[in-house]
Amino acid sequence: MKKKLALIIISLDECFATKGFSGGGHKVTKNLILGLIESGLFEIDIFCKKSTVAVPEGIKSVTVLSNKKKFVNDLEAKLRARNYDYVLASDILLAFGNILLHSNSAKHKSKNGKNIFLQQVLKIYNAKKIGVQEKCFRENDKAIFAVSESLKKDYAENFGLDEKKVFACHPAVDDCFDFVPSTLKDEFVIGSIAGGGLNKGGYLLLFALKKLPKTCKLKARIIFPKFHKSFFFQSAVKFLGLKDRIELLPKQSDMQEYYKSIDCYVLPSLNEAFGLVVTEAASNFKPSLVSSTTGVRELIEDGINGFVFHREKQPVKNLTKKLVEITDIYFNDNPKFIEISKNANEISKKLSWKKFTDTIINNMIGENRI
Repeated sequence: MKKKLALIIISLDECFATKGFSGGGHKVTKNLILGLIESGLFEIDIFCKKSTVAVPEGIKSVTVLSNKKKFVNDLEAKLRARNYDYVLASDILLAFGNILLHSNSAKHKSKNGKNIFLQQVLKIYNAKKIGVQEKCFRENDKAIFAVSESLKKDYAENFGLDEKKVFACHPAVDDCFDFVPSTLKDEFVIGSIAGGGLNKGGYLLLFALKKLPKTCKLKARIIFPKFHKSFFFQSAVKFLGLKDRIELLPKQSDMQEYYKSIDCYVLPSLNEAFGLVVTEAASNFKPSLVSSTTGVRELIEDGINGFVFHREKQPVKNLTKKLVEITDIYFNDNPKFIEISKNANEISKKLSWKKFTDTIINNMIGENRI
């Protein structure tokens, strides 16, 4: 007999978006849903804050709880009434169920990369959020899942969790593509996605591009998903005199075509639980330059299957230096760059959505009933 599972997510619409691309977290949740269905082990009810799309085949029901202030209270009442065997939440903190985490904690974000003064300011600013997270993990005795080892460490250390009950499960990619030899071009093209404030490092990349030698033959194709809100970013591009070096793009309807148009992806984030876009680029034989504070950094060997720059101190200087180094490899040792590109593809091949889902299922099913 199938077990009754309540899956708690933010938005079914974002998971199964019909236009453009969804963020990495929503893609992870989508594949979690598909993996749970494919397992055939559960009778699945989804509870979310938003849903207008068709119910995925294999899901018993979808319940929308639109009152944000009463979401957790309304949710708990419905779960108790239906007597579920398992409750699993994707990036929503609950004190009474298993949780899949794919964003850093408020404590981590308040400390990481901040000076002592700013740490104190952010500690006060995030006090309510930190309190909610502390209460959640103080009362929750279920298995917790994180999309990277660094994210696992974040929550284990900041909330005193038993590391034996926190499991890392790396997300995978949907497809790996065949290698297509490329000819050496006149310009080296990097790609990146801006937005998300200072945390995502979009402005850091601008400052690094400003510091590049004028002789550096590098161009950037930067996606700004909420293009209509990119006024300050576009203004920064103009102010720094980068109009000839940067092409600013809106949300892309075909990310594979975008990956084909670049030579290397750049992930300059200060806080990034994983960084699915890096493995997606790798599936298209595009290596990435990632910051040392991202979760996906765990999969990158500098100069072997990608590149890493140190984010903790002098990030602009370190990012600039690395961009110059990679550009030099591309033009002066292109066979090495091609080898790194092929090695990057191996990262994606080693990842599996089945392994990701199995890690969650196998460590959830031993838990007590709700």
